[in-house]
Amino acid sequence: MFLDRRSEAFLKDREKFIIWMAQSLYYGDNEEFYELLKTSLKLVNKNELATKSGVPIATIYRMINSKNFKIESLFKILKAISTHY
Repeated sequence: MFLDRRSEAFLKDREKFIIWMAQSLYYGDNEEFYELLKTSLKLVNKNELATKSGVPIATIYRMINSKNFKIESLFKILKAISTHY
């Protein structure tokens, strides 16, 4: 998996991040999608992300540790990550 080797670099390239997320959805690779999400959430400042996304910090930590979260929270997080980082 790409993220294991260069996880920090992918957040700095929004286009690649968006393409990788879209490809994992397109191919139905839910494990890859979750790993991309989890890695991105681990790399960002959670307090800042919570403020910018409007998603409570407890929900962000739950998204890191569990695959059970609302799609609405996911969309807010992805929008904040793709536009602010």
